[in-house]
Amino acid sequence: MKTLLLTLLAACSPLLAASNGDSPTGSRTTPPTLNSVTPLGVARGATVEIEVEGLNLAGASRVYFSEPNITGRVLRVKELPDLSDIRLGSNGTLSTVDLGPLPPRNQVTVEVTVPPDTPVGPVRFRLLTPLGSSPQGSFLVEPYYGESPDKEPNDTPEQAIETYLPAILSGAISKPGDVDFFKIHADAGQRLVFYNEATLIGSTLQPLVAILAEDQTVIKEFGAAGGMDAVQFSWQFDKAGTYYVRVSDYDETGRASNFYRILIGQFPLVAWTDPLGVPAGKSRPVSLYGYNLASNKIDVAGKPTPGWEDSVLLRPKGESGVSFNEVRLAVGGEPEAASTGSNLTPASAQPVTLPITINGHIAAQPAPVSSASPAVARGASSSEAAPAAPPGAAPGSTPPPSSTPAAAPVANYFRFHARKDEQVVIDVQARRLGSPLDSFVEVLDAQGRPIERAEARAVLATTTTLSERDSASSGIRLLSWTGMNVGDYIMIGNEIIRLAVMPKGPDEDTRFDSIDGQRLSFFDTSTEAHAIDKPVYKIQIYPPGRKFSPNGLPLVPLYFQNDDGGPGYGKDSLVHFTAPADGDYLVRIHDVQGLGGDQYVYRLSLHNPRPDFRLAVNPANPNIPRGGSIPITVEARRLDGFDGPIDVRAVNLPAGLHATSGVIAAGEVSSTLLLSADPGAHLDSAAPLEISGSAHAGAAALHHRANAADPLTLVSLMPKPDVVVTAAVHEIDLVPGGRAHIPVSALRQNGFRGRIPLEVLSLPPRVLVPDVGLNGVLLNEDESNRTITLEALPNAEPGQWLIVVVGRVETRSPLASDYAAPTPILLRVKPASPSAPTPAPAAALSPAPQSSPTPASTTARAARPPLPGALAPTPAPNAAQLPQAALSPAPQPSPSPAPASAAARAGCPPLPGALASTAAPGDEPAPRPDAPATTPTAALTGPEATPAAR
Repeated sequence: MKTLLLTLLAACSPLLAASNGDSPTGSRTTPPTLNSVTPLGVARGATVEIEVEGLNLAGASRVYFSEPNITGRVLRVKELPDLSDIRLGSNGTLSTVDLGPLPPRNQVTVEVTVPPDTPVGPVRFRLLTPLGSSPQGSFLVEPYYGESPDKEPNDTPEQAIETYLPAILSGAISKPGDVDFFKIHADAGQRLVFYNEATLIGSTLQPLVAILAEDQTVIKEFGAAGGMDAVQFSWQFDKAGTYYVRVSDYDETGRASNFYRILIGQFPLVAWTDPLGVPAGKSRPVSLYGYNLASNKIDVAGKPTPGWEDSVLLRPKGESGVSFNEVRLAVGGEPEAASTGSNLTPASAQPVTLPITINGHIAAQPAPVSSASPAVARGASSSEAAPAAPPGAAPGSTPPPSSTPAAAPVANYFRFHARKDEQVVIDVQARRLGSPLDSFVEVLDAQGRPIERAEARAVLATTTTLSERDSASSGIRLLSWTGMNVGDYIMIGNEIIRLAVMPKGPDEDTRFDSIDGQRLSFFDTSTEAHAIDKPVYKIQIYPPGRKFSPNGLPLVPLYFQNDDGGPGYGKDSLVHFTAPADGDYLVRIHDVQGLGGDQYVYRLSLHNPRPDFRLAVNPANPNIPRGGSIPITVEARRLDGFDGPIDVRAVNLPAGLHATSGVIAAGEVSSTLLLSADPGAHLDSAAPLEISGSAHAGAAALHHRANAADPLTLVSLMPKPDVVVTAAVHEIDLVPGGRAHIPVSALRQNGFRGRIPLEVLSLPPRVLVPDVGLNGVLLNEDESNRTITLEALPNAEPGQWLIVVVGRVETRSPLASDYAAPTPILLRVKPASPSAPTPAPAAALSPAPQSSPTPASTTARAARPPLPGALAPTPAPNAAQLPQAALSPAPQPSPSPAPASAAARAGCPPLPGALASTAAPGDEPAPRPDAPATTPTAALTGPEATPAAR
């Protein structure tokens, strides 16, 4: 009985601890949170205890792993002393918001068993608690090597930690300027492989790894150029003796998250493959380049790995087991061909017929004979490790993983024929599949000249302010936004983005269209990092060749070109081309830094649009309160210009759990669903969360599941919510320029007495919540009712949407605690009356945003010239018609999208060198790339800001 009582108290301790705190706003339910995992590495074939530290983990009962053959059980949970309660606001000063008492800090001990045949690599996990499932934790499965941990001081070779190989070097660069030294011994001719997996589990270190001789001279340093040699490389030692390995941070920062775990030994590792993919339904030989592999070539079947719709994952065999890293190959649907390698000029462009996927590589620029660079051409020798060459190649004939920038980038050219107005999608798969290539792609005319697709005319100017912004964040602080409206196109540097949310006050960012935390760019431009005081322009888009009266602001030609393809594409390029006339055209591909070599492989696809989409759900582990509702966001990555509505719904939910259906409206990227649980709902464990999406592209039916490859997309139960929100209306009608009101009430529970920020989710474009204070729409501690006002801007498009009202409980967790009104509201925006003036369109052309499928690369180390891009113009989207099943009463169908005009189908090209120039006097068109700009704008020229890692 005593044991049972202790167990029950442990399970209830999060709620008990919160309710016993002395806070004027009472208690609140803080979601389970993970702060640290120790150790970060677990050896194959071992059973070990890992310690997971976090908040509100009491009562943890189960653990779920991303690898199905790994098992674990919770051994014990103990409460730790509270940390200091220091909370900073957005301005860096102490926060005055009362977040209630400190949640309990716990340590969960989990016994983990890793079978001997488990692949080396990252493993993710979640803990199940009475408050639901935790965020993801992670650790590495590693070979059974000895570990050499960082022991300070080891900042000099004299203090180096002696290490016996094979080994795992582990530590952290926790202070700015810190360096760690390790001492190793190598035999003459011995080749060692270095592999740092820490970035796969969240390390923020930008590693520089140097090999030093016994006299402390630097033999070779890896990681300065970024790319794959910051993660994996090899070195052959000419002489036997003592050597030093120095680990530092390229950015010279210092923090606990700057950790590393570097495997050193003679283990199998794949550096790259050639080609990077296989045709669907067929088998083909793939050459392997790497270290200690059993074979240099394997046959790969074009059958996607379960959960991956267009990729096959494999681990080739090595001399001592399977490869330590996983290889991802694309599975393609087009005929395939190989680049000839001699197609280095427009005159020698390789002819291809659409559709086609071309497998090739960008060759290295030949180094001068007198060069002392360690980079070597094919057939030369080097002490730097050469990955295993394919059959027929001499040992050591493969160039090293680093290359020398070319004075003029080596490029491959391909010639194809297109009819007038024919749409062609050109996309690159390289960095996503492990290639170091940072591609840049452009479409040229038959003589090799850029093709202009549109004119971007600036009509209003301001600047960025307050702080620098990276290439991902959706918010940018503007000095002024007077004259700007939701839906306007904005040009900052070389990127064109679209305004999504106006600032509510002087201390707020302007928000731009984004998906999955990544800002969306338009017209195939690429997002960039932005410094303070950078020029910002509101622009209008016109067909090429248009004449304008000069207005003192830039007039910028746009071209068919792209550097980074947007969310999911990372450093890979994506161009949407519309042929301006019947004829032949050229595709040019090269590396933006002028690098090349055998490892700079690519997979270049040219095809007519195949509209499609992919889905993701956020959060991926929703915890549903008994008797309450929560919102989840379903996001769509639209591919090849797909612009139609997507029906989304949850399927196969356990008994007692319910979900609304929804629609991702035409042209939009997300929708909100509500998950709810009966007051008496019960789950023995977390259950898979299955979100299904369906749509039509012409006669083709499209079906996809969100997060299909993620086994940790789980739904769990938690106690009743701290807040129950109710909206008094279920239908709202708006007209452009009009307003409507939503009376909202909130019932506080579980002893919660704090303030409640309110928000309306899934609002359509150009419908907003006006008249909000610095803290948004807020129910103060002594309030339970509030009316939310909606306003349709004058250019709001007609249609109907399901919107959701939520109330937020503010906690110390990074996870949002949003509780939703249980019924969505049907919002109808009706057409403006005929007598009302029609607002001028924001642009003559309306493009789809960058589409996207992968992960992001490390920060680029070298500045490069501005490289704008261009996305294919498409008709402006209208709101989607919602299915009858999702609405009550039956809605009226929304108008169909208008057909594309001739202007919307017009073509356009890249911004050469300087991004912008103003129109010449006399309404002359903007200067072409081969003509000097008449009025150069210095603020828009110069090197592109280095994009931050996404």
